[in-house]
Amino acid sequence: MDVLPLEIQTRIQRLVRIHPWVKESNKIEEEKLSTVKHFYPDGNLKFSMEWKDGKPHGVLEIFYKNGQLSTRHHYVNGEPQGLQESYNVDGEQCYYFDI
Repeated sequence: MDVLPLEIQTRIQRLVRIHPWVKESNKIEEEKLSTVKHFYPDGNLKFSMEWKDGKPHGVLEIFYKNGQLSTRHHYVNGEPQGLQESYNVDGEQCYYFDI
């Protein structure tokens, strides 16, 4: 399997540092399937991640404050797989690739 580009790895690591609740996987492991969501103070969705057996499994989506999609990555059993894409705050695609 290909490794994610350094820019994407850095962005995900920064997200985990900013949002320490992402590391609280012990709660997620108790459930077979779950979706973790975090919201901006105004109620707009900030982050959504699907989990299975305590690992990212499904879609990770990160949104700007204006509601525009920033990042969408796909995971299978904790590994990035399939479509990986990112957009700027105006909705223009910054990158798009398939792993």
